[in-house]
Amino acid sequence: MALQNINRGTTPNDGQGDTARAGALKINENFAYLLNAEAKFKAILGPEITSEAIETDVVEAINTGSPFTLAFANLAFIKYFEFVDGDIKDIYFFKLVNIGGGNKTFGTNGSVTLTENNLFLTGQKLKSVQDFQELNSTVTEDFGDIGTTSLIDYVNGISPAITIQATSIGATILKAIVNNTAESFLFKGDAGDYGSGELQLVDDDLESLNETTNLSVPIDTILSSTSSNPVENRVVKAALDTKQATKENKTVTASSYILLATDVDKFLIFSNACTVVVPNGLPANLEFQGKQGGTGQVTFSAESGGTLNVPSVFLAETAEQHCFFGIRTEGSDVSALFGDLKLIEIPNSSFPIPFKTLASPANEIDFAGDNLELYNWVAPTDEISFTLTNLRPGVQRIIRVQNATAVGSEILINGDGSASFIGSTDNWFTNEIMEISIFGLSTTEYEWWYNTKQR
Repeated sequence: MALQNINRGTTPNDGQGDTARAGALKINENFAYLLNAEAKFKAILGPEITSEAIETDVVEAINTGSPFTLAFANLAFIKYFEFVDGDIKDIYFFKLVNIGGGNKTFGTNGSVTLTENNLFLTGQKLKSVQDFQELNSTVTEDFGDIGTTSLIDYVNGISPAITIQATSIGATILKAIVNNTAESFLFKGDAGDYGSGELQLVDDDLESLNETTNLSVPIDTILSSTSSNPVENRVVKAALDTKQATKENKTVTASSYILLATDVDKFLIFSNACTVVVPNGLPANLEFQGKQGGTGQVTFSAESGGTLNVPSVFLAETAEQHCFFGIRTEGSDVSALFGDLKLIEIPNSSFPIPFKTLASPANEIDFAGDNLELYNWVAPTDEISFTLTNLRPGVQRIIRVQNATAVGSEILINGDGSASFIGSTDNWFTNEIMEISIFGLSTTEYEWWYNTKQR
């Protein structure tokens, strides 16, 4: 049965419409129809989206794919998987609109050929174990409780070996309980037999997965600008309102670690010294959080071709044990590091590296070398100017100047053709030493600071 229209006749009281009883019966049947209707989610496996308007590629995948039928199609949703070589890249949810009620057939030779205006984007989520298990091609290997042994060591020692399918055929999920904690991984390595005397798993073969994930990307930033659909986005609001505020702890023991998109739902605890790499390809506005749990420092870098921005007075590493950090992606393979980071150390006059004495009129401060270099200028009697050459980001130089006059001497730093006035020397006393630290920010930019020491 489909929704029924009540015949009202052509003009008021013309006797041509449904009777009051017949109209009331249709109303009751329509309510019964809606109450018994159930919203359906149809999973569609498709290629990676390449069009600027997401709906364009999804419509193409549905219209040219295998046919399927949806009852109560006007209440149905499409769950679209970007599926690339055995892995889910992204998952999108669409509400079917403007197609009428009843049963509808979609796909090749279907009764409905969709257009972009028939799809309304309601959400996007990160992949999870549950999503993979909806796919018929997914194989799950559950090893149960394996005690304190890591899943990689357990599989590498297992006998008889297990056979893992090629990612081109389908996904493989490896699960186990380790240290009383359930762990799940997506296999991303080469197909074959794994176990004692056979192929061996390594860290790069596995990607950690959550059992389930909620909507995690604000949808209002990716809605198609070409859609004219007026449907209010209640589904997204409800999902975002119920998103969990807490994060599950994830302990990392490896000496190097590449962040996973699923780590946004985790609080990362590094128990050993570790180098953390921010990979390219992450969407904007993801935020990762964690801390240095052990005595070994955690250092950070971007994958080759990417950029990790760090405040200029800090190093890209945690300050000490128990310090927290955060990383936020900004899009286009750019991210920012913040938190309890280690300050760049500014040596004082007792720094163990010997000073180099500068001879007039050279006054050249060369940034070409990687090592910290200190320069000494003794007893200027008038304005003195230093010229910076071969500026490089992350390289520091220090100049130590002793005042020889009671009036004081002005100091200029020249870099990239411009002069920076160090400061008033009115209170620079006779025989006082000024230490000037210069830090390269790029090949054309630098920053400086100074302190004075009474000799």
